[in-house]
Amino acid sequence: AAGVDPLANFTLRDGQRVTIGYRELKEQVSVCMVGKIVEITCIEEVPSMATNP
Repeated sequence: AAGVDPLANFTLRDGQRVTIGYRELKEQVSVCMVGKIVEITCIEEVPSMATNP
């Protein structure tokens, strides 16, 4: 939904693996003028595959 920040209740940590959903904002321009501008629509942590001995 427009106006909802998917990162508002998400804590990012160094080395954390995540999956994101996004949509390209084709009518936007950036100062850098390089690459695509996107809006993150969702973010989800990828569970660790590591097992404890």
